Amino acid sequence: MSRESRWNNELYFKLRASRICDLNRLIYFNCPDASTLKINTNNHLLVSERVDKVKELGVHFSRIIDEGGSITQLYNLFYAAVNYFKWVDSNNHSSFSTVSVEQYCESNLRRALRREIKNTTFSKIRSHLSSLFSLLDLSTECFKHIPSLPKNDGEPFEAYSRSDLNKLLPLLRAIFKQTSRQFLCNPEFYKKAHATTYTMTFEYKGINYKLRSGITKMMTAATYLLSFYTYANSSSLLSLTRPSTAKFENNETWYAMPTFKRRAFKVIHVEIAEHNLLIPKYSISFFNTLLEVSKLIDNADNSLLIQTCTEGTIRPLVPHDLTNFNKSFLRKHFNLTDVRNRELRPQISRFRKTGSELALRFQGVIAQGELLNNTPNVRSKHYSTGNKHENLSMLQEVASIRAQQAKAKGTAKSAQKDLDIKVLSIDEYHKIDVPLSKTAHGGMCQDPFGKRSEKFTKKASTTNSTLGEKIACADLLNCFGCEHQVIIQSVDDIWCLLSFKYCLEESIYFHLDEQHFNKNFAGVIQYIEEKIIPKLDKNIVKQAEVKLDEFGRHPLWQDASSTIMIFGS
Repeated sequence: MSRESRWNNELYFKLRASRICDLNRLIYFNCPDASTLKINTNNHLLVSERVDKVKELGVHFSRIIDEGGSITQLYNLFYAAVNYFKWVDSNNHSSFSTVSVEQYCESNLRRALRREIKNTTFSKIRSHLSSLFSLLDLSTECFKHIPSLPKNDGEPFEAYSRSDLNKLLPLLRAIFKQTSRQFLCNPEFYKKAHATTYTMTFEYKGINYKLRSGITKMMTAATYLLSFYTYANSSSLLSLTRPSTAKFENNETWYAMPTFKRRAFKVIHVEIAEHNLLIPKYSISFFNTLLEVSKLIDNADNSLLIQTCTEGTIRPLVPHDLTNFNKSFLRKHFNLTDVRNRELRPQISRFRKTGSELALRFQGVIAQGELLNNTPNVRSKHYSTGNKHENLSMLQEVASIRAQQAKAKGTAKSAQKDLDIKVLSIDEYHKIDVPLSKTAHGGMCQDPFGKRSEKFTKKASTTNSTLGEKIACADLLNCFGCEHQVIIQSVDDIWCLLSFKYCLEESIYFHLDEQHFNKNFAGVIQYIEEKIIPKLDKNIVKQAEVKLDEFGRHPLWQDASSTIMIFGS
C-alpha cells in the first residue's frame, strides 16, 4: 500500500443524473467516499494489487456504455466490487484470491441462514460478484463450489388499502396541481432555477411549504399518479414517449404510448383515455396538464413524457428522484402512516399491485392478465395476494363470529349482530358497484350477475360443477338488444365484434337451410349492421377493418366452427 495520489478522471462514470460510478474508490483501502477522495487522495491508502484490474474494469465500462448496454448492470457490478473490497480490506484478505471469494460468500450465506438478508439478496451478491470476475477474466471456478439458495422467501408487494389511497392520492394530486399551475405561469424561470433554490410553494391543510427542485417534485408526483391510473411499472413509465396529441377532444379516443420492457424483451403499450367506465374524469384533466408541462419542458419530437429540468439542463426522471421525493419531502413534512402505524409512502410497485387486485376482483383473471401483460406464473407469484392487514382483519372477524356462535349456541347471523360486525357478502358487494364485464363478442355487460344469470346458475348447479357459485350471464346472442349491453368504441373491441359478425355470416354452411340460419343468427347480424355499426365513430370502424385485413379475425372467432361455443354457452 502507498499514499501516492492517483485520482483518474477516466475512471469516473456519470451513468445517469443521479447514478455515479467512481471506480477510483476501488483502488483505495476500504473504498472511501467519492467526494472526499476527489478532493485529496493523499489521505487514503492505495491498494496496489487492485490498480491494474480497476483500470481494466474502467475500459469495460466505457465499452459497455458506448455499445448502449444496461446502466443498471454497470451499477450492480460497481457496488458488488465496493462491498466485496470493503469486506476484503476489513478482514485482511487478498483482493482476488479464491479463499477471499469463498469466505466472503460464506459470510453472506450465514447472514441469509440467520434471516438477516433474504435468499434472493444472497443470490444477487453471488451472481454480481461472479459477473465481475468473469468481466475481468478472473477464474470463476470457485463460484461452482458456493452453494445456492432457493428463491422461495421473496415477498410480493402489498396492495394499498382504501384508507391508504385516501391518504396518498389527495396529497399527490394537490402537489401536482399546485406545482404545475406555478410552472405554467413562468416555465422558463423554473427551468433555469438552481436545484437548491426555493422557487415554488405548496399549501396543504393550512400549512405552507417552500419547494426547491419544483419541476422534479411536480414530475415525480405525476409519475406516481400515472402509475395509479395505468398500473404500469416504473421502467415502463419512465421510458414513455409523449403522445403527439395534447387534448382529448373525443372521449372515445385512446392514447397508446409504446415502451420497451428489457427483461421481457418486448414492446408494450400504456394506454389512457377519457373513458367514464374505466377511470374517473379528473385523471384525464391530470393527463392533459401533464402533456402540457411535458411539452414546455422539452418540445422536441419523440421526447420522453416524464422529464425534469434544472439550471436549463433537461434530463429524464430516474428512480433516485422518486426515492429522494419520498425521503426528503414526504417523510420530512408529512410522515404518513397506515393503519398498522407503518410508514406509508407512494410506491409504483404497490400501485401496480393495487390495480392487479382490482382487476382480479371485478373482472377476473383474464382482465388481470391483460392489464399486467405478464405470464400466468408471474401473476401467480407476485399478484395473487391482497392487503395483509385487511386479510387478517377479515379472518379475525370470522373467527370472532364463529366463537360467539359456539358460545351462544346460535346462528352466524345472531353472532354477527351481537358483536356488531358488518359482513358484506359477495352478492351484495357486486350490487354496490358492478363493473363492466367483457363478453366474448367484443361488447360489455353492465349486469353480468343480474336476473339473466340465474338460469345459468340453475343449469350449472344441476351438474354439481359450481358448488353454489353464482354464474355470470353468458347468453351471447341475446346480448344484442339487452338493456345491459355496452359497446366500447375501441379498435380492439370493434375488431372482435366484426370478427364475430363475419363468423356468424360464414356459419350459414353449417345450417340445414337458409330458414334455419335466419332463425339462429339473422336477427343478430341485422342488429349489429343497423343498430350498432352506424352509431360508431367511422375512424374507429375503419381502423378495426384495417386490423381485420392485416391480422385476420379475433382468435375467438377464427372461422365458422367457432359458433359452436355460442350453443355451448
